[in-house]
Amino acid sequence: MKLDRIEIADESNPAKLAAAVINQLSELNGAVPVHEIALALDIIDIQPLETAGFEGGLITDEAKAEGIILYNGNSPQRRQKFSIAHELGHFLSPWHRPADGMEFMCSSQDMSRFGEKVEDRAARMEVEANQFAAELLLPRKLLHRDIRRLAGIDLEHVLRISDKYDISREATARRYVDLCDEPCAVIFSHEGRVRYPYRNRHFPFVEISAGDLIPRDSIAARSDLQEGKVSDWSETDGSTWLVANRGTPSRPLVEQTLLQHAGYRVTLVTFADDEEAIDDDIDYEEAWAVRFKRR
Repeated sequence: MKLDRIEIADESNPAKLAAAVINQLSELNGAVPVHEIALALDIIDIQPLETAGFEGGLITDEAKAEGIILYNGNSPQRRQKFSIAHELGHFLSPWHRPADGMEFMCSSQDMSRFGEKVEDRAARMEVEANQFAAELLLPRKLLHRDIRRLAGIDLEHVLRISDKYDISREATARRYVDLCDEPCAVIFSHEGRVRYPYRNRHFPFVEISAGDLIPRDSIAARSDLQEGKVSDWSETDGSTWLVANRGTPSRPLVEQTLLQHAGYRVTLVTFADDEEAIDDDIDYEEAWAVRFKRR
């Protein structure tokens, strides 16, 4: 594989940087060859490293002329791909430089920073590296096409896209929500407690916190789900997840949940298409306190 690094030089926006890489690839319609891309862009080696709390790392010279990428060899293969793409984002971004020395050592928490408005320079670099990885591994122009072809919102679509691009379901679910035109959010949970929520710009602001209990009326709290199977859509009152301003009717929601291994769950939430329950005279975005309910 031959790529021209000059074509992406000095681009600091992570989405545009990833798109500039993707635009140099021909006939791409599936898993993005992140190893080959990294090696074609002056990464001289990609090695596993097994140490507690570590997911990815980058060692580079001062000029960032070349570098070595490290990844957690104990992590699932799809997570490793995301870590490699994350570190490639650090390498290619002209302003990403660690505070001490020339090494990035990134934790699982760093890999979970998305959409945050942070003033801290180090945290901002991690957010941008994650944005780059998502844009590179699940290219916007291809995902838009896939989502249009699949039509509608459904967790089954997330599974199909995840398999097509060989990317983890968690990373795919976030990307899917980002690119959906309809308001929706995804909640990642484990053993009955929220790990973190993620929403697109059309859905109310998310205030639910890591460690909060899943709402007891949510399908995500049910004990009869089958591992590896996406539940049917279930309608629920808006107050199950959201807090409304006083006197505001609850616009109904629908949700689906995927039960994964070891008690991990992914829940997709959107507004119900229930014309009888929607009052056209109410501006729901204005009327709702636009927050997920704290539990």
